[in-house]
Amino acid sequence: MSSLFLMVTITDRRSTDAFLQLYQQRGVDVNLRTVGSGTAVRETLATLGLEKTEKAVLLAIWSAHVGRIGYCSSHFLY
Repeated sequence: MSSLFLMVTITDRRSTDAFLQLYQQRGVDVNLRTVGSGTAVRETLATLGLEKTEKAVLLAIWSAHVGRIGYCSSHFLY
């Protein structure tokens, strides 16, 4: 029996297509794509150097035999 993997990606909406393209290149199908918005207060965002933006949420489930995806900081490795 092969292992299953679950990946949830939360990103700004502008980056959604780049993530979808990467997943498609690696043979990973996105099972759910929806929109979201953060709930952090302005002070928390300012402390972390972030801005309030509309988000996209991607959910992908795949088995071990599908391509490999690597992630480090804000850059993809594979």
